[in-house]
Amino acid sequence: MTRVEIARRQAERTLDRLLRVFDRAVLRIPPERLDFRPTPENMSAMTMAHHVYEVVLLTALGLDRGEVSREDADARGLDLSTVERPEQLVAWGDEVKEYARGVVAGLTDEALDRPIRYYFGMAARGEDSLRTLTEEVLHHRGQMQVYLRLMGVEPPSLRDFS
Repeated sequence: MTRVEIARRQAERTLDRLLRVFDRAVLRIPPERLDFRPTPENMSAMTMAHHVYEVVLLTALGLDRGEVSREDADARGLDLSTVERPEQLVAWGDEVKEYARGVVAGLTDEALDRPIRYYFGMAARGEDSLRTLTEEVLHHRGQMQVYLRLMGVEPPSLRDFS
């Protein structure tokens, strides 16, 4: 298996399995609790969900273009002031994942080796950006599980990829 095939496989696993569980968790957020945050310093449940899908978007844009400007991110972004239901977050996440799947399908060695410059000052090779994406999804997937429990909502199983 080539390095590109391994990277593709990991990215597809993140998009199709790990994020599927995250989507299910987001859909369990009661609409009236979208602004829930355990402490004032924490992200709200809605902001966290948006953040995870945005990381997918930024990673895909970076792999596709080699750099990500604020304008690129905003052009495909979601205005949180319009969100009233968790289904809106997941619908946007589905659009982002569909774009990312197309980028992943076309991955090359060059895209994996190329440094990606992000508008917020970070730079990382494509391969490292994909690893960071998986880590970010895993981290926030667990965090969303805790948020749901604190809201009194039973979270989905972390191992149910159906």
